[in-house]
Amino acid sequence: LCTTHTLGVIFSFFNIGVFLYCFIDGKKHLKNLLKLALAMIKYIIPFIIVVLLLCPLLINIAFSKSLYQFWSDFSVSKIFFTFTDYFSPIQTNISTSPDSILPYFYNNSKINFSFIIFGVLPLIIGTVGIIRAIINKDRILNLLLISSGLFYSVLIIFSIFGKMVLSTKYSIEIYPVLIIALSSGLLSFNKKIYTNLLTAIFVILNLFYVAESPTSAPKLTRPEGHRAVVELIKNSRLKPHDKIILTYYDTDKFERYMPDTSIYDFHSINKFNFNYVIFNNSNFYQTIHYGKTLYRKYFQEFPNDILQKYSYDHFKTPLKKGDKIGLIYLNTVSFFSAGDIMDISHNDKQYFKTPFVFLAFSSLKNNLMYSFKNEFKIDSITQSGDWTLVVYEKAI
Repeated sequence: LCTTHTLGVIFSFFNIGVFLYCFIDGKKHLKNLLKLALAMIKYIIPFIIVVLLLCPLLINIAFSKSLYQFWSDFSVSKIFFTFTDYFSPIQTNISTSPDSILPYFYNNSKINFSFIIFGVLPLIIGTVGIIRAIINKDRILNLLLISSGLFYSVLIIFSIFGKMVLSTKYSIEIYPVLIIALSSGLLSFNKKIYTNLLTAIFVILNLFYVAESPTSAPKLTRPEGHRAVVELIKNSRLKPHDKIILTYYDTDKFERYMPDTSIYDFHSINKFNFNYVIFNNSNFYQTIHYGKTLYRKYFQEFPNDILQKYSYDHFKTPLKKGDKIGLIYLNTVSFFSAGDIMDISHNDKQYFKTPFVFLAFSSLKNNLMYSFKNEFKIDSITQSGDWTLVVYEKAI
């Protein structure tokens, strides 16, 4: 499972290479090689320390066979939509994108002129600007573009091998370099009419869409965003001090939208403690690394005794008749039914292809719902974005 932080280290690695190359090349006149060596060490030591500290995590990512490809498979369309996200006001690949580009150009027997004008045209202008910047042979800028290209190539490789999803947010580090290259390229035209025309079209298209389109980024709510969860809770019939089971994320993710989380009795079963709750294994890294092998039998059985006991001890027993409890789950990681999980776990090809996180959190949701089946009645089911809140009331 690659994170923003580990990807940042990879990006820094390539940029430090560029920095050292420029530094050494600019100091060739120095006769005192000792001073040069000391200066290099001074700048590279902090990076070496960070890499050494993250080595165990990076190695675990490289060889992990479990928590991988947590949103969607690799497709070439993600590369295209990443760059339309960068240069156009239409944001398509923030979390995931369609597997095909064609529906955005031609769908339901109609040409999508809106996407061509506001999505493709700014991308073309951006590409023209970057190509112009490369042709101008600015040494430092070209080196930064090379380092950005290498970084993005690593992301593509990670995505192909199922270590991450190739979404725009994970490659945001290269965005400043691309914007600098775009600006440099557009300003380099000898005839300023080209500079003015392309710049005007680029700016106007972006600003007009952002201001007028109901689907522009500032007007959209992120489907898996944390605000949606808080809205679900506020609009529910849950009372202060009622229990709420929050899955996938910890409660600290929602504190900016709900400053006083002590109002409710939160129980978080998230991607950093699920190993204990679901599998009764306190070793998180063992679960990450060997989970697919260790817990295949777990997915082949329903209901699961470990989760049933956990639910009985923590949720069912403490509640009295009439008390309510909320179960919140993220649909995009817990969409398998109990039958789906059993079918997948009995099929070798499907099992090792399916992300472990989908199996784990789908199983968690299914088992918790099953545990509430007899003693509770459903009070309400509400959805917001990709989140669902099921409120149960104890009937016995």
